[in-house]
Amino acid sequence: MRPLQGHVVTIPQGTSFTASTQNQISTDNVNVGDTVTMQVGSDLASNGAVVIPAGSTIEGNVVIADKEGMTQRGGRLKINFTNAILPNGRRIPISARIKTDDGTGILIGEQV
Repeated sequence: MRPLQGHVVTIPQGTSFTASTQNQISTDNVNVGDTVTMQVGSDLASNGAVVIPAGSTIEGNVVIADKEGMTQRGGRLKINFTNAILPNGRRIPISARIKTDDGTGILIGEQV
């Protein structure tokens, strides 16, 4: 049996980085279980070493997609990000979510 290679890097909880999508993500066009991808806008580094470079793609799954009015309020959306795909094609497992003021990672829309 060959020994495992590589190493684990832990990024401190609460670390922020920018990412954007080319398509609008809304409870009108995604459902629970859908895969969502975003483009990383800035390098994510740990101890001075770039772990996820700008231009990488992060991939996640929709875990909450309540449409507006279903809960008598604006829509609710939560995405758990599970992978980073580096520009060289290497896939790295991650655990990340969208940063919200209340810490839940749930985006809440305004009811119109």
